[in-house]
Amino acid sequence: VLETGYPTDMDILWYTEEKQAAYITEAGRAVFDAGGSGFFYFKLVAVEELGGGPWYQDHENHYGLVRTDDTYKQGFFAYKDIIEQLGGARR
Repeated sequence: VLETGYPTDMDILWYTEEKQAAYITEAGRAVFDAGGSGFFYFKLVAVEELGGGPWYQDHENHYGLVRTDDTYKQGFFAYKDIIEQLGGARR
């Protein structure tokens, strides 16, 4: 999979950090179960404080796995785990 992602903190669409982590786990397993050899996540750092307009313009600021204060979202650990568990198994 060349790119995937899931935003957080978008109250208008009910996206949460928990749902981001679950999505990453489920999507990662699906990729490797289907024979995929890689799973690339869209954005490392979330720049949520930038704002920027309507939700459909601002939502890309919410995809990151690390906050700008260098703390990790739950999705960071889900991504790390899925790569270690499933990526390493393909070597």
